[in-house]
Amino acid sequence: MKRLKLIGLALIATCLLLFFNDNLSAQDYKIGPEDVLQISFWQDPSLNQTVTVRQDGKITLSVIGEITAAGLTPTELASKIGDQVSRYNKQISQATVEVLRYNSQKVFISGQVLNPGKYSFEEMPNVWELIKEAGGITELGDLSNIVIIRGSVNKGEIVHVNLSNLIAEGDPGKYPELYPEDIVEVKRAPSDSGPGLPSHAATERKNLVYVIGRVGTPGAISLEENMDCLDAIALAGGPTPDADLGKVKIFNKQDPYSNVIIVDIKKRSEKGTPPRYKLRPEDTILIPPDEGGFWGTWGRIRDFVAIFGTVVSTYLLIDRFSE
Repeated sequence: MKRLKLIGLALIATCLLLFFNDNLSAQDYKIGPEDVLQISFWQDPSLNQTVTVRQDGKITLSVIGEITAAGLTPTELASKIGDQVSRYNKQISQATVEVLRYNSQKVFISGQVLNPGKYSFEEMPNVWELIKEAGGITELGDLSNIVIIRGSVNKGEIVHVNLSNLIAEGDPGKYPELYPEDIVEVKRAPSDSGPGLPSHAATERKNLVYVIGRVGTPGAISLEENMDCLDAIALAGGPTPDADLGKVKIFNKQDPYSNVIIVDIKKRSEKGTPPRYKLRPEDTILIPPDEGGFWGTWGRIRDFVAIFGTVVSTYLLIDRFSE
């Protein structure tokens, strides 16, 4: 009886440990594409590697080959790597994973800030925190006229923010949260040139276009004369295998709002239609994922195969030990 009580206490303690461990793990950062990872093996430092997570969510290690990293916490990935490495080298049972650069958690900021460009975060900031990270607004910046273009969650949605009013209210909880691939533009303050008189400075824009989404190297590129959408995508590293070139969105910033144009690049490259769209300064091109094509189907098949393999392996182990 005493032995049964001890076993029961041990089971309760184990469940509590697993519960708290799961809750702590749930708060950990989830690895994503383009993150840079440091993989270390303290039992054999010669195997240490720095790797970048590919767009398909995988990394390649010299010891075990390909392994899926996206969607896992660093602790989960370290455990997975340790298990696989131990099959090849019994002397190595543990690995550690450190995220060096959180590139999957990137946002873009343009317009009237001191340091426009791409920023990456372990935890996504709100719009005011991003502006401060970019050095704050310039003397010409207008906090009452900020535009957010959603790049992942509710992608394509355009949000207009009067941050001046929100700051005056003194409630940071009302500041709009940002999501990966979002673009924030701080507009220029109205000109003092008088009513009805257009200001050349107010319409002046940087000679850049932004390419985000499913391309090799998303970010800002220099706008060249007569550049079209396909040219910009090529300069951004080209589309990834899971890109949907039939639903490319172009955000054309016409003060005070942004126009959204959907371009079927696949159709144009095959048939010459629709007509070529000439890019303008500070246009943003969003290439969405192909959610219903081959790559989406392949992802579901790959997940099924992985689960099926795990079930079969477990069954074989149970069958072996029951003999």
